[in-house]
Parts: sequence; C-alpha cells; structure tokens
Amino acid sequence: MISPEFKEIIVKLTQKTKDRKARWYSISEDQFALKLKEGTVVIDKSYDSYTESTNFQFSILNQDGVKIESLVGVESDDLNLLDDLFEVVRRSYYRVEETIKSIASEVNNDDEIGDNEVKDKSKNINDSDLPF
Repeated sequence: MISPEFKEIIVKLTQKTKDRKARWYSISEDQFALKLKEGTVVIDKSYDSYTESTNFQFSILNQDGVKIESLVGVESDDLNLLDDLFEVVRRSYYRVEETIKSIASEVNNDDEIGDNEVKDKSKNINDSDLPF
C-alpha cells in the first residue's frame, strides 16, 4: 500500500503534468524523470513476460542521484495511480494531444499532404560504423 506521503506526491505530480507545469525528460521510451531542487523523481514502466504483467516503479533520487526511496506498483490501487502518472507524463512529453490535433487539422483541409522523405533514424548509420 502506498504511504499517504507518496500518494500525495504522485497525485500532485499527475496534476502538475496535466496542467503543463512539470518539465519531464525522457531517459528511455518507458522511463521519464523530473529534476527538482532537492532531487529527481523517476517513473518507469516495464513488462514482465514471466508473469505477463505490466509493472510501474516510482523512485526518488537525492541530489547525488542515489535512489533513496522506491515504490513498485503491486496492489491494484497502486498500479492505477502509477499508471495514471506514467500515461500523463508520456502523453505530455510526446505532445500526444497537440500532435493529434495538428494531424486532424492537416488531413481536414483540401491541400495536398504528405512528405515523401521519410525520416528514418537508421539512415544515420554509415557503413564505416559497422563492425564487419
């Protein structure tokens, strides 16, 4: 069970993120962090193929980057709270609503749309970078 203090932090972070008042950065596709004055909070999502379940972890790091507290969503209420935070952070970081709104606007006009130049990250690799 989440302590009342942890719950309050998570609820406040979720609301601040919804209000666009929290600037998260991405550590990886499923891990985000928020740097604060006294430390950093991290939310991450993982999938356990053995149990076939999605897991969330909320961590607090001190100013030196040392994990001082961590919460893994185990009970359903904990999972829901952490899932809500993760999803709000992910949607905010990737600007999901703005992107959808922009795409909807673009496809609803009569102009020609599309770019025949696909931006593929793999194109940045040179043959000389390959080990063989």
